[in-house]
Amino acid sequence: MLRSAALSATRPRPVDRLIEEIEGDVLLPTHAEFDRARRVFNGAIDRMPHAIVRVRNERDIVNSVSYARSNGLPLTVRGGGHHFAGDAVIDGGITIDLALMRQVHVDPKQRIARVQGGATWSDVDRATQRYHFAIPGGTVSSVGVGGFTLGGGIGRLTRAYGLAADNLLSATIVTADGRLVTASEGENDSLFWAIRGGGGGFGVVTSLDFRMHYLSPVVWGGAIGFRLEDAPRVLRIMRDLMLSPSRALSASAAIVRNGGRPLLVMNAFWIGDPAAGDSAVRPLREAATPVMDRYAPTSYLALQSADVPGGRRGWETSAFLDQMFDDTIDAIVDYAADATLAAPRIALLPLGGAVNDVACSDSAFGGRGAEWLVQAGASWDDEGQDAEATDWIDRLHTVVADDATGVGYVNMIAGERPAHSEWTRARLRAVREQWA
Repeated sequence: MLRSAALSATRPRPVDRLIEEIEGDVLLPTHAEFDRARRVFNGAIDRMPHAIVRVRNERDIVNSVSYARSNGLPLTVRGGGHHFAGDAVIDGGITIDLALMRQVHVDPKQRIARVQGGATWSDVDRATQRYHFAIPGGTVSSVGVGGFTLGGGIGRLTRAYGLAADNLLSATIVTADGRLVTASEGENDSLFWAIRGGGGGFGVVTSLDFRMHYLSPVVWGGAIGFRLEDAPRVLRIMRDLMLSPSRALSASAAIVRNGGRPLLVMNAFWIGDPAAGDSAVRPLREAATPVMDRYAPTSYLALQSADVPGGRRGWETSAFLDQMFDDTIDAIVDYAADATLAAPRIALLPLGGAVNDVACSDSAFGGRGAEWLVQAGASWDDEGQDAEATDWIDRLHTVVADDATGVGYVNMIAGERPAHSEWTRARLRAVREQWA
């Protein structure tokens, strides 16, 4: 349970000047909204920042960074606040909350969208779909664009058009020493390399320019559910379909609990000829009898509107797989069946396709060359289940060890597992030191 705000907290004298400089809002522990503002998606995170600054513009960000630096305070940035590690808030530090900076400007002629750092994917999808364009983004509408992109960004358009980070053209950043800089292929290229998959720690991203892709008003998508006993056969078919050179179909899977029973849910997405959308998933439907089938013609915006409520305790980990052999599929299914938690989840996300059009050294993303990402996570309410849940989640790495690359996805690692190779970690450290 979240602690109550410390109503007797004394306001340090320098805060008065910060309040005067900020056009947005400075929330201190005595503020009526402070407790709500410090909550993040993971209900287990209970941290008390020194102050939460709801910035309205880049000048607010510069002033907040300067205040934190001059007072020796740690600084965190909040976009969507979805990461299970809760990095958006820190005890005794400054949280820069970007929620008031959510504008999206679309240039349909240039096929470029400029997105403010606090925007969520629902903001982006609504703006770009007006012109029948899309940016490869997250599948949960309330996820923040900035943090998602800095971690790489895997979604349903990844096989077709690459990661969110692969479609980033430039970014405006307030660095740790308060400078406002642009990072792109032609300007501050080492910083641009780092923010495409390296995660956070390089400054506050105030805006991002993305390449957009045309998307037909009609796509095919939706969930197809199968009994767990059919999962090994269906997952083999899914794996083989994703080996096709065609990038029009993307098929991911999740093993979840429905009414207390494990259920395999295939999430299929087709952006090719609408007339071929139904036949594209025929092999999946013929592999076993679905117990639920919602795959049908729809719009991209409708598929992207899904959200996941936060507030429960949660944790997750992940691993990239070079490939996925039959034995690993069987082990994953057994692992899912063995879970005793109320809401466990194992997800399998396809890579390949456009992701591998980019060289491993061209960005900091750690999963380049892998064919799959497997994620294990869970949510629960009882603090007494923390150890049981995290132990089960961490077992994933033993289950998939034979096919794993040794690193996971920075956006889906709540613990201390590596998300990059030793070479990439060394280069990321050098970039952080350069811009500290």
